[in-house]
Amino acid sequence: TLEFSKDGKYFVTASDDGTARMVDASTGAALVSLKGHQQESMYSEFSPDGKRILTVSRDATARIWDNTGKQLQVLKGHKALIFRGEFSPDGTKVAYVYQDKSNNKVVYNLYVEELKTGKTQQLTFDTRDRSINGTFDWVYSEELFCTDGFRWSPDGTHIAYWNVDASQVR
Repeated sequence: TLEFSKDGKYFVTASDDGTARMVDASTGAALVSLKGHQQESMYSEFSPDGKRILTVSRDATARIWDNTGKQLQVLKGHKALIFRGEFSPDGTKVAYVYQDKSNNKVVYNLYVEELKTGKTQQLTFDTRDRSINGTFDWVYSEELFCTDGFRWSPDGTHIAYWNVDASQVR
């Protein structure tokens, strides 16, 4: 992924080698390398104030960094893939989609984690095989370029999300 800072001066990228990079948008120079993920870094974004960066990886972690590259926090309450994290508008929480492959099913549920306390709240509770909340299956993400199936409300008190029933897709 590639996400710009609000002021457009920088962008952050995620990459296959597990590293994310903060880049100067005017020169293309990599300013900071964010190293710590053990697998592909799938998503990255700046916090609303531009002082922190969120990265999400196939290693079942989401990480928070400052904009100098120092790792501040690891969100690792799950055992499998975390998709598409996003800071709340005030930057105090991160919402993300977790892929659960237990019980011979694949289910995607939406969670919110408070960064200060580490308290995690599950927002959706689907148990149906191939029920997808807050993201899209591979057809939508690859053909329509959309992976982010949820949005925070401007005041950060609500999250709207897509629910896809892919149980009949073979």
